[in-house]
Amino acid sequence: MTTAFRFVALSPVRIEEKKTIGAAWALHEFLVNHQTDPSGWVYYGKEFGYAWIRSKWLAAPALRTLERHMATLKAAGKVQVRRTMRGGMRVRLLDSVKFAKPIPEPAVQLPLLLPRIAPIRGGAKSLEKPEENQRNPDFNTAKSGGFVPPKVAAERSKEQVEETIRAVASAHELPRRVEMTKQQLDERRRFLLDQADELLKIKTAG
Repeated sequence: MTTAFRFVALSPVRIEEKKTIGAAWALHEFLVNHQTDPSGWVYYGKEFGYAWIRSKWLAAPALRTLERHMATLKAAGKVQVRRTMRGGMRVRLLDSVKFAKPIPEPAVQLPLLLPRIAPIRGGAKSLEKPEENQRNPDFNTAKSGGFVPPKVAAERSKEQVEETIRAVASAHELPRRVEMTKQQLDERRRFLLDQADELLKIKTAG
């Protein structure tokens, strides 16, 4: 005899139950299929009899077989049967998972203190004493390797070039009334051109 009910899932647990309750397994499937609430009541907790089971289950066995299967389910702890004054019964399934909700995962408490953040290596000296670095005149220069804003760097490079030009001009300044030969003038002109090329290299590098 084969049965196919809508709300009975075929799982390893139910296969083991079939081994335990034997032929009464089909009646248990029928009751689970007609379970109507999470507490396990069959047919909304209303009174019914074996005639009602046979009217809903066309392939149901004989009356005495249903009574024997119901006794097997009671002995196995699968159902709770309450007899009524009119000869019927109210059936409640025990440990039914038809309406069972999935068990939520346990809540995890977040730590009160955040983990310590490791400092960035390499810039520790400049971060430890920012006030002293600001007072140090060499801290923000290109030579010291510190951070120099582009605008400030360009102005300082221009000042350095102008100071170098003035120093060279002062070192080679001649008296106004000194007369020079043509050869001396050519040598001095070449010297000044060489100095100008050096200054251009310095300016370009800055």
